[in-house]
Amino acid sequence: MTPVNTAPVTASAVGTSSPIAWLLDTWRLTRWYLFAAWRRVMSKVLLGILLGLFVLITGFIVLGFVVTQNSSTVARDCQPVPAATQQAGDNGNGGQVVCEPLSAQQQQQIRDQQADSIRAPLTFPGSLQFAGGYTTFMGVILLAILAGAMIGSEFGQGTIRLALSRGVGRAQALTAQVAALAVLALGIGLGMLLLGALIGVTIGPALGATLSALPAGGVGALLAYWLAVSLYLFAIAAIAFFLATLARSTAAGIAGPLGYLIFELIAIGVLSIVALAIQGDTGDFLRHVPDWFLGQNLGALTTAAFQPLAAAVPTIRGGATGGGNGGQTIGTMHALLVSLAYCALLVGSTYFIMRRRDVTD
Repeated sequence: MTPVNTAPVTASAVGTSSPIAWLLDTWRLTRWYLFAAWRRVMSKVLLGILLGLFVLITGFIVLGFVVTQNSSTVARDCQPVPAATQQAGDNGNGGQVVCEPLSAQQQQQIRDQQADSIRAPLTFPGSLQFAGGYTTFMGVILLAILAGAMIGSEFGQGTIRLALSRGVGRAQALTAQVAALAVLALGIGLGMLLLGALIGVTIGPALGATLSALPAGGVGALLAYWLAVSLYLFAIAAIAFFLATLARSTAAGIAGPLGYLIFELIAIGVLSIVALAIQGDTGDFLRHVPDWFLGQNLGALTTAAFQPLAAAVPTIRGGATGGGNGGQTIGTMHALLVSLAYCALLVGSTYFIMRRRDVTD
């Protein structure tokens, strides 16, 4: 009996050039990449690490709040001695200052101020910034590992060669991979921000915090912050995508983004030191070189996206970090355009490599 071939036939395999058929086949391939990513044991391990560390950090913040509320304040209230007293030499204090223990009311006021700063990350909408900041650090690392493993294994196991030999176009395969990474970035960003919002409306009020109303345009600001966090995840994952394709290696896809992040941190420090030592136009030029780094622009974009919500966070609204653009020197439009340019360059370079590479490589 002749075996029946049950493999899916793509539009390109049957000579159909319909854009709708091309998109449908690409979406099926995207779903396959997402299914393969979910079925990986690594995906579940990385997701467990992401959520477990977030819960652990949240627990430490709650513990810090409890310790602060139950600790005694050892500060003292010191006042300068009036000039007449200094001349008389009263109290044997050498004519300087007199320090007295704080009253119970003053001690409680200090504890309340410390408690407000501690529970702010656990109170909505400050909890969104806490979850977003955590995601743009730990989530970026874990998604880069997953992206490197997912794309690199395509070459290690030969599945990309099989797909291309079955009629899947290179543009179709690349589009499906990019779409899968984008969906993963959007999903992780949304999930972590929803978890942050849940913590902000439960744990924060349970610790005595008062929820603040969203400012005008708050829904749009929430959407913008979600997209900014997701773009942060996708852009770093695109580095893994490019390097895994270039080197046809899982290790390169995993190590590349992590190495770039470390390189950026070192380069920023070195450029800052050199810029301080060099005066004039050269020093100014070196000082602004980091303004074109990917990580710097992604960070500036997420900061700018959260600014409309910052007015509802007491520690930001009334603290030293309130107002303006958070002290950043990179404009929002500059950050957006540079970030998108990096993504386009990484994806375009990956497609160029795939187009130039033979299917048997």
